[in-house]
Amino acid sequence: KAFNTIRGYEFHLKRVVDYFGGVVVDDINANRLQDFVNWLNQQQIKTGKNRGSKLSVASQKKIMARFRAAVKWNNSQGFCDFNLQNFDAVSYAVEKQNLLDRLEKWCYFTQRESELVEFNIPFEAEGAFREVIYSKQELMEHLEFLKIKLWNDGSVQSRRLFAAIYFCSVTGARRSELTRVRVSDVRLEDLQVTIWRRKGRKDKDLVGHRVSITQDLVPYLSGVIHQLPEGQTSIFCSDDAHIDGEAFNEQLEQSKAEYLHKQLTEALKGSKYSRAVSWHLYRHTLASMLLAEGYGQNVVKETIGWCSDEMAQRYSHLAQEKRQQLIEDVFSSSDEKSG
Repeated sequence: KAFNTIRGYEFHLKRVVDYFGGVVVDDINANRLQDFVNWLNQQQIKTGKNRGSKLSVASQKKIMARFRAAVKWNNSQGFCDFNLQNFDAVSYAVEKQNLLDRLEKWCYFTQRESELVEFNIPFEAEGAFREVIYSKQELMEHLEFLKIKLWNDGSVQSRRLFAAIYFCSVTGARRSELTRVRVSDVRLEDLQVTIWRRKGRKDKDLVGHRVSITQDLVPYLSGVIHQLPEGQTSIFCSDDAHIDGEAFNEQLEQSKAEYLHKQLTEALKGSKYSRAVSWHLYRHTLASMLLAEGYGQNVVKETIGWCSDEMAQRYSHLAQEKRQQLIEDVFSSSDEKSG
């Protein structure tokens, strides 16, 4: 029942269903739960870049947490009467110490490089540059590298990609949202663009979100728009195959979004930033820059269209560092005056 009714739990509950099948929930005791965890400990990841690796203890606990939540929901609906304390009796294998766990989450790119040197972790290690963001200086250096490589190239495809990257840096748009930006959504004279968002909405309906852009972005957007084939409305895609009137084909959107990732990977080759290829990195960077400048979470959420406060909490240490620097600057200035 829970597998069909708990929205968003299907992925984690799939292994539960694979193992228990049609077993009545009330017949699952603590011993059978422990057997299930022991089974999970031997399972391998079947998709993605970690394909072939065994499930981590953290992943096992996440599956069990979703399982427990689903059972609790079924209890509340009267579908079963399961003793939830059975979940508390389960024990997990001792997780191996991972050097990457010592790395600070959501730190600046150059800070991550220093950490890797300090802990003697190879830059090429999988996950070494996961959960990093750019400082303003790093972002400007990053964009300058891509401007020389892509915009100055002059080709329609290269210029379109650079404009998309710059657009994400300024607006915090997601990769999937780039596929929905059309000429009719752009008002360059007002420095406004409407982004159509579906992420985080249970009904999955598209909702327009008006965002502001910088004057510096205008020449790049204008240049790409003028280079579009006659009749094309999609700005950051090579064609309108995914657009059907006012609607968008989700499957084709996904295909085009994946192609954007391949383009970004190729564009960053030859730079140190090729170690952290992610469209979402621009969104995280914009959020961190705004928070570091003292803007509140609600303002930042409205600016880039967050769904929750969780994202803002990731960068609280950066905002604290900014406040600390302000205090240091104030007292340094006072000392100079008194001297």
